[in-house]
Amino acid sequence: MEIAEFNVRCYICWKKFVIPALSDFNYGEFLFVNYKTREFRHFNRFDKNGIEKIISEKLNSDQELQFKNDETKGNIYLKLVGKLSDGEFEPIFSNVKCPRCKCGFHSFPNNKIGMTNIAELTFEKSNEKTIEENLKNLII
Repeated sequence: MEIAEFNVRCYICWKKFVIPALSDFNYGEFLFVNYKTREFRHFNRFDKNGIEKIISEKLNSDQELQFKNDETKGNIYLKLVGKLSDGEFEPIFSNVKCPRCKCGFHSFPNNKIGMTNIAELTFEKSNEKTIEENLKNLII
């Protein structure tokens, strides 16, 4: 998927770094990042029926997780997607953490520097397991 890249500046340590950002028209699509490798991936919620089934099972089995599955309370759905993905990917909720100081408090991405291709989040390891095996490993 081709996505816009932006320069931002950390408000804590003043480091400049580049981040991708989805447009407001990307409904159902989310960005994830692996902070160890600084690799970004995208996820389309409407393309992953197998993953959706595992997450629905998990949310239906725990009343507290259902309550927290809201954008204002922690968005458990996206955290579970990150846990099921191949690699150590975390959802990007508002700000990407700075590579230097690890704080997520940076300038608004308003100066576009270009376009980049971002790979899709993969779930090969999760797809090889049964639903029950995946549910056992989903701990938040």
